Amino acid sequence: MNSLEDLEGKKVLVKAAGGSDDYFRQNYIAESGADIELVYLNGAGIAAMIQMFQDGEVDAMTYVERNREKVNAGYDAQFKTVGDTIMASDTYILLDKKEEKLRDRIDEALVRLRAEGFLTELSIKWYGEDFSIDPYKE
Repeated sequence: MNSLEDLEGKKVLVKAAGGSDDYFRQNYIAESGADIELVYLNGAGIAAMIQMFQDGEVDAMTYVERNREKVNAGYDAQFKTVGDTIMASDTYILLDKKEEKLRDRIDEALVRLRAEGFLTELSIKWYGEDFSIDPYKE
């Protein structure tokens, strides 16, 4: 498999209903009319996911790219990423509404860390590539 189009007639493992899996169903399958069967993992762990591949129950899966190498190394798996990003999501820091000063300081620090390349360095160190960018904005 090399692209989303190669999923035609295949079974695709999704973690659970919601998030990127809903986005994939609503924005790719519905728009393209592709014949793709979704198989839901429903809370089972990584070992169960790998077993489903080994047993031939699924042909592909939606997954968080930044975790792929950890899964491959930790479970002696050979997962690869193909096609374009289906969905990118932001990470948030939740604060009390009254914490405006703290919010502003965090925002300033993140802008500075990004400008200095530190967020990129951390991402590469821990995930093997730069996930600190938004593929839809940059």
